Amino acid sequence: AKLLLGLREANKQLGTYIEGFRKKIHNGIYYPDYSLISTVTGRLSEHFIQVLPRKETSGFKKCIISKFEGGYLLEIDWSRLEALLQAEMVWIITGKHKLADDLQSGFDIHDETLKRFSFLPDRTRAKNANFSTIFGGRGYMLVQEYGFTWPQANEFVNDLTVVRYPELSELFSVVGARVINTGYVDHPYTKRGRHTTNYNEGLNAPIQGIGTDFNKIMTIAIHNELQFYDYESHICAEVHDSIIVDVKPEEKEEVILHIKNLYAGFKEEFYRWFNIVPKINYTVEMKIGKNLFDMEKI
Repeated sequence: AKLLLGLREANKQLGTYIEGFRKKIHNGIYYPDYSLISTVTGRLSEHFIQVLPRKETSGFKKCIISKFEGGYLLEIDWSRLEALLQAEMVWIITGKHKLADDLQSGFDIHDETLKRFSFLPDRTRAKNANFSTIFGGRGYMLVQEYGFTWPQANEFVNDLTVVRYPELSELFSVVGARVINTGYVDHPYTKRGRHTTNYNEGLNAPIQGIGTDFNKIMTIAIHNELQFYDYESHICAEVHDSIIVDVKPEEKEEVILHIKNLYAGFKEEFYRWFNIVPKINYTVEMKIGKNLFDMEKI
């Protein structure tokens, strides 16, 4: 079985990330082709960039470099974006914000989970279980993917969504009722909606939709800023929750400073589009390197 899994992974690397990528190169340059409307959640789609392999499983990102001689790639990635967006959704719908407060204060909910459940082997498993449940998992994933027994899964879900954060149960009930009664869900801020009769889709679509709106807003802001100051540095890709900027070496320090200032004023940028100020403070991590694999935090 291990050999078969290894073969499948190797074939995926070869077909998607090597042969597939090579076919899309024109004169030595790859041009991303993003679509705004091909995903039901509103996320951007792109046949190669959005399915880049994780750093832990492939070194392919070393192939992605700046077009400038001696240039850099700057990656701006939202920190814990979907978890915070879910906490804000809970706050909007229920008026309760303990989950949001804990996530913003630095309180480690994963370590707390590890302390509460001795059968969890490590913090990573606690984190996986937490996020699975926060995003509406009802125990099946805990049993099928993370090795819980059904009694353990039931105890865990009850502890996280009833004992510690009862507002999660309220959110799940509200969204579940909307899916059943109207077949439609949307995000209260952006009004981005989706017709669905699937409970999990009803929970995830508003979060993924507004998450990509965050990146679209900042893509426009960064582009306008770099154009205004007549920099040659420019946005070259969007990968999930992150924006990649191709940075000319002579402009490096100034571009980093401008982008830091833009993200510090994100709430104002969001207000310009939706006339609402988000309740939560959203932060980013910035990394820079000569390629998309070997990067250092700024």
